Amino acid sequence: MSTDRTQELLIDAAERLFAEHGFDGVTLKQITAEAGQRNASALQYHFGSKVELVRAIVARRMPALNERRNRLLDEVEAAGRAGDLRAVVEALVRPLGDVVRNDFNTGVVRGGLMAAALMGDLPPEVIRQRLTLLPGQVLHSFVDADRLLQANGKTRRGVSPFFLHGLIDMIVAELCAPVSAETRAALAARPAAAATEGGQRGVLP
Repeated sequence: MSTDRTQELLIDAAERLFAEHGFDGVTLKQITAEAGQRNASALQYHFGSKVELVRAIVARRMPALNERRNRLLDEVEAAGRAGDLRAVVEALVRPLGDVVRNDFNTGVVRGGLMAAALMGDLPPEVIRQRLTLLPGQVLHSFVDADRLLQANGKTRRGVSPFFLHGLIDMIVAELCAPVSAETRAALAARPAAAATEGGQRGVLP
């Protein structure tokens, strides 16, 4: 069996089991068995860990997720809400919640640019850092929500409105939070070479 086919089977199996039992309710052994793999270390070989497997699931869903994200951003603009940071953040966050039950990232780039324009007079480095950290935070928020439900013996059947809007509220507040004196001092003290390198990578060290 080809490597690509084995990876597809493992991702398919993981999606089914995570949906039924939550992230912490599924072991690597169960995923491997569900995928029909005799090699007990197949998942570790192809993905390394469950977290990387979740990332692979999201990556496979990215084209559809990106299409929905751009459609929501179109709706935001059509409704005259392009100046509403909360509406932009919701368009970025909501599609990922629907899924976790380059060309693939145009929605993220587009929404990020729209959000950056609405983040006031924050230093560009701070804006870049906050927007860079945002996708990972959102993904881990949904994974952690599943863990909490699993701990209480429940399985998520979709993102609850309370969880979704609470998460959006939190992100909007984070994006607009004032920059502390400590952060401004640390930013001013950064060597010019490090600042340039961090800007090129998009992630501030």
